[in-house]
Amino acid sequence: MVWLVPTLFVDMDDTLCVAWPRVVRNSIGGCLRETAFSLAELMNDSVVPKAKEAVKRFQACAWSVAVLTARGFPGGEEVTRAWLERNGFGKLAVIVVSRAEHKSLVLQLRSEPGDLFVDDFMSGHESGIPKFVCHVYESCRKVIMTEVFRNNWPEIVWRRLGRTIDA
Repeated sequence: MVWLVPTLFVDMDDTLCVAWPRVVRNSIGGCLRETAFSLAELMNDSVVPKAKEAVKRFQACAWSVAVLTARGFPGGEEVTRAWLERNGFGKLAVIVVSRAEHKSLVLQLRSEPGDLFVDDFMSGHESGIPKFVCHVYESCRKVIMTEVFRNNWPEIVWRRLGRTIDA
């Protein structure tokens, strides 16, 4: 008998790291400047409250964790890995796609029944008025159990694992 370990697929920006201030700081008139993706800017993103504890709780409950991010810019994978290690997440699998719309394709290929995807499904931070990207959410939820992240790691951990983050 083969036991499958469930996988938590998790978005990076505004799900594990607080990216909104960086994006707003590097936007002019609703246009995002390349400086938003510089190593210095990306490495200064802070950790979303309770994100690290949530990831550790999933791992403690025998889940594997993979970051699924649309950081398709040059060096996106490397800076993501560096940020994760620097901020205490350890060495997680990192999957980079060029556009958020491609996340559902990765999930179709890599997910198994019982896996979970957590993402904020937001875009447009550079305009100052981010919006929910319904078509990306809909395409992902057809493939895998999906949680919309709204700064609610403790609730997600409780709903999916039946445990508190601190227990």
